[in-house]
Formats: sequence, structure tokens, C-alpha cells
Amino acid sequence: MAKKGIVNNLLYGKGDNKDFTTANLPSTRRKQFFYIFKRNYLKLFYYNLLIALCFLPALCWYIMARDYLEMLPQLDDIEAIKANLLQISLIQDLPTAIFIMLGFLILPGFTYIIRKLMWDEVVVFKTDFKKGFKNSYKQFLFIGFLAGLVLFFFGYGLNTLFISELNPVVMIAVLAILIIITVLFIIAMMYMMYLSSLYNLTNLQMVLYAFKLSIKDLFKNLGMFFITFALIFVWLWFTKIFNVITIFVLFIYGYIYIMLAFGELTMYSFDKYINVKQYPDFVRKGLSK
Repeated sequence: MAKKGIVNNLLYGKGDNKDFTTANLPSTRRKQFFYIFKRNYLKLFYYNLLIALCFLPALCWYIMARDYLEMLPQLDDIEAIKANLLQISLIQDLPTAIFIMLGFLILPGFTYIIRKLMWDEVVVFKTDFKKGFKNSYKQFLFIGFLAGLVLFFFGYGLNTLFISELNPVVMIAVLAILIIITVLFIIAMMYMMYLSSLYNLTNLQMVLYAFKLSIKDLFKNLGMFFITFALIFVWLWFTKIFNVITIFVLFIYGYIYIMLAFGELTMYSFDKYINVKQYPDFVRKGLSK
């Protein structure tokens, strides 16, 4: 009996003696993030593992292709790299972009599930995953296509810039513009995911709303980007040891951490700019009133 009690506590939590009411819900999105992790850490681990497996081909291809290209003797000098720049991008960035686009097909179901967790609704994994997939898989395939396209051109542009003979000041300015555009797209991409999961929008409406909301709360969005994407993926620029660390973090809680953290921010923005006018029943849903 003691062993059964330990298993139950691990899966369902210890609970408490008092009746649970909406007053017991967290009062802010930040508190809700920790509340959800505390109550569902085992489920979130399993969710993250499934997402990580679907994006593993993209991550592995990028790392292996990059290391392979660095070992080629015919790419030892700048002139050789210039002559083969397009081929380099086609080997490294294009397959990575395709794998990412395909990986996005698993995200409609998990985005729907995370949104239900944020609204403090009961989640039935198989049923809710299928419903989320059915509702928005076309939009997520479109988002994945855009993500792959941006990744390809970012990689190609970065390689072109580093072997160019531009003035250092001009090079820094162009690099800054390239990074700003990419970061803004990544933020907008997260908004697209939750917009498509919650509202009935066309692809064009989804994109326009996403960029509009990304800019409206720009500093909050940038802060979220730096404590999620930048904090995890920046290590891919360093040695193989850090690549292993990145993969390890992503397999533990990395992906679900990014999705939940950005999910809380998007819900805050939706309440502030959309729900308060068009969907009042959605305002602060999942939080104490």
C-alpha cells in the first residue's frame, strides 16, 4: 500500500484537504507557469520527449552537416567557400529547414493541450491531441514552412556576410538587421501558434496579428525570447560539448519550457488586446478572478 501511495503521489500529486475553488488558482500568468509545472511536471516531461524526438532529425542534421563541412579540405580557404556557398547552404540549411517544417506537424496537438492547461481544463491526451491536430494542422504546416524558409535564408545570409569583404561597420549593421528580422519572426511564430490554436483565422490574418502583437509588447517579447530560445539554442554556436548540453536540455524540458513560457505571454497579450474587446469570456481564463 505504501508503494502504491508513492506512485499515486508521483503521478497525481499529494493534494490537500481543503476544497479547490477558482480562488485557489494563480493570480498572474507568471505564477501560473510555475503552478502548471508543479502540478504536471511528469506529463510535461513526456510531452517534451515526444516533441524532442520529432525535432531531433533537424537538430542532428544541422550539427552533423556543419561538422562535416568544417572537415572538408576543399573548403579551407575563403575563395573556395565563396564558390561553393549555395551548395553549403543546400547541404546544411535546406534539409534542416525541411525537417523543422515536418516537425511542426506534432505541435498543433501539444499547443492545444498547453492552452487547456493554462485554462485549467481537464486534459485527455489522445482526444485533445487529435482535436488540436485536426483544428490547426494546416496552419502549423504553413508556420513550419515559414520557419524553414527563414532558417534557410538566415543561414545563407550569415555565411555570405562572414565571407564578404564589407567594411566592418557595414558588416555589423547588416548582421544586426539580419538578427533583428530573425528574432522578430521567431517571436511572431510563437504568437502564430497560439493564435491558430485559439481563433479561427486565415493564414494572412494570423501572420498580421502575430507581428502586430509582437511589436506592441516588444520589450516583454524580447525578454521572453532571451530567456527561452536564446538561453537554450545559443550553445549550438560553441563546441561539441555544448551541443550535447543543448540536446540534453531539449530532451528534458527545453521544448515544453519554451512553449509554456511563450504560451503564458501570448495569453497575456490576447487578454490585453483581443479578448477584452471580442471574447470577454476568455479574459483571465485559468486565473483567479
